[in-house]
Amino acid sequence: VYLARFLMVNDLVFNLELYHPKSLYVYHENILSDTARYVFGPVWDFDWGFGYETAGNYFRSNAETDFYSTTEAASTGRAFLRALRYNGGEELNRQYYRVWTDFVHNHLDDLLEYLDDYYAVAARSFEHDNMLWSSGGSDDYAAITARSKEWIRKRAHYVLDYLSNTLGYAGMGYLEPDVPDAVDLVQSGKTPQPVPGVYDLQGRSVGGSIDNLPSGVYIQDGRKVIKR
Repeated sequence: VYLARFLMVNDLVFNLELYHPKSLYVYHENILSDTARYVFGPVWDFDWGFGYETAGNYFRSNAETDFYSTTEAASTGRAFLRALRYNGGEELNRQYYRVWTDFVHNHLDDLLEYLDDYYAVAARSFEHDNMLWSSGGSDDYAAITARSKEWIRKRAHYVLDYLSNTLGYAGMGYLEPDVPDAVDLVQSGKTPQPVPGVYDLQGRSVGGSIDNLPSGVYIQDGRKVIKR
């Protein structure tokens, strides 16, 4: 889920800096171990993000385009990140879709509200900066804040729609609750709380009762059941 969040943040702001090796922070957990992981993060270097159109203006580029397929940064860095995103396997796709769905439905409005709050706190500083350097007063930054909210909202909804419909994630059961099998329970040593409802062995919800289902093996209320 951490890799999914890392990729999601850069996707949201269309961070072209990610395609430059100097702007991607990655490290090896233990250089003396053959099994240690490479870790991505923290996220940083965003001056070519947020709708930057490469000439000094932000929230101006097209918000409705797939970041990991963009040709705006045709480089080995782009090829690496595209392969990481789209060849990372089904579990990465699942976590990526879950992260995006949760963000759009539960946290996007909080982010947009934060932009207003930040502007309210920083407005006097913007005015002072303009007095010294003629770099734009608070009115200009108010317009930028409004534009940023429109761009981020449009981008967030575009990405979720792209994942749901263009890539078809909405029909793949990625949002269904995880139902561990007997092997998972033995290895973890934990007894999970029963998950209400009936699911197939791929974790997809198939209803609330097995009465009208065809013969087969199902998960009902957290237990495997066989309908003959």
